[in-house]
Formats: sequence, structure tokens, C-alpha cells
Amino acid sequence: MQSSKTCIVFTSLFLLMFAFTGSAFAHEGKTKEKEFVHGIVVKVDGKPYYFGGPEDNGDGSQDVPGHSWVKVGRHHYIGHHENTGPAIDPESWWSSDAGDGELLYVVEARIDSWSEIKAAKYYAQGFAHYHHLVSKKAKHPHPTKVAWLKHVAVKSFTFDGGPMHHDHTAYSVESGVDFKLMPNWQMPYNPADHVHN
Repeated sequence: MQSSKTCIVFTSLFLLMFAFTGSAFAHEGKTKEKEFVHGIVVKVDGKPYYFGGPEDNGDGSQDVPGHSWVKVGRHHYIGHHENTGPAIDPESWWSSDAGDGELLYVVEARIDSWSEIKAAKYYAQGFAHYHHLVSKKAKHPHPTKVAWLKHVAVKSFTFDGGPMHHDHTAYSVESGVDFKLMPNWQMPYNPADHVHN
């Protein structure tokens, strides 16, 4: 009984996310649909940033491997997380038992700062992980703001890859909000942790 209630809740959250995404697209106009972009430029405090990651587009842009994004509001993005990695090792990078390039998650991103109060609030809404932002020009992390990420799995699969697969135990993912995906919500944000030479 409990697992069927949980399944209903996760399914409802997933459908609400898609409904929101659809209404955001409709708001932009019925004839113009937005494309999901890998290496999207995110404006923060009036300056251009990327989601931190490898420069694998060939144009100097950065992003999280397998991710592409569309802006749906001020400091609000919806993403696709596909089973692919950076250019040097692209195939089935996140999961060994999902198809290469297959959609694994729909991701909601909100740009905001980190604080204990905000961390608890975001976690309660399913944002278990935050990701650093990198300035387009200087390639430095934002001093205070991060992208809070909620990953909603669209199918069941094994999460056993990605950039941290050697440091974390593989686990089974079920459809719905994934609270286990590199949870760092309790760790204070320190931009120095994300400076790479």
C-alpha cells in the first residue's frame, strides 16, 4: 500500500513537471518551441555563466555531461539528462544498463545561493544536489550562487557511472525524484572547491 502511494506521488510530480514545461513553452508562443541546448549560457547577476563541466562542444562552452537545457523562467531551467558523457568517453556514461543516449532524467534547475535554510527548503522539494556555475569569460565559479538540481527519473535503471562512479556505490533508480544522485545539499557551497587550473 505504501509503495503504491509513493508511486502515485512520484508520478504526479513527474506529470506536473511536464505540464509546467509545456505551459512554459506555450507562453513563448505556439509557433516557436525552444530547443534544449548543451552548453547553455545562464545569466546570473547580469553576467554570463555555464553549468560547470567539460568543454566538449568545440566552442569553449561548458556543461554537465549528457545535459541540455531550456530556460523557462527567471533563474529557472528545465533539462534533459541523457545517458551520454563527454566527448572523450561518450557512450552509456551514466548507466551501464540503459541505452546509449537514452533519456534518464528530466531535471529542474533553480539558480540561487546556498544557506542552511535554503538547503533544507530545496531538499524538501526534491533538490538534493547543487551544481557550480562557471563564468563564461574568466572560467571562475560564481562566488555565491549555484544551480539547485532536482532529477526526476523517467525510467528504472542502474546509476553506476558518471564523474563520481569510483567514489560512490552503484544504486538502482526507480521512476520519480532521485534523492540519491550525488546529494550534497547539506554541504555549504565553497567556490574554491570548484577552481580548476
